[in-house]
Amino acid sequence: MTSPEFAGWLLDTTIAVSGLILIVLILRKPVRRRFGAQAAYLLWLAPFLRLMLPDLPVLPPPHDAAVWIAATSLPPADAGASEPGDPAVMTLRR
Repeated sequence: MTSPEFAGWLLDTTIAVSGLILIVLILRKPVRRRFGAQAAYLLWLAPFLRLMLPDLPVLPPPHDAAVWIAATSLPPADAGASEPGDPAVMTLRR
């Protein structure tokens, strides 16, 4: 991980955890009244888990994903000619 990537990750994580801490501080008293102190303390798991777990991958939009999947799953052009009746060739021509 390069320095700019790390700085971006650190900024994103800091913003996300700060937002979660604010949400916990807002919800703590109502949750304690309704569900008890133990449930209020469990709210603090959200910021902790966000710090400990890696970022989830961001998927490309559906159209780009289909193009990406098609481009990465096709064999190279010189890998061998496929038959005209090949189902893979027929699905790509649609």
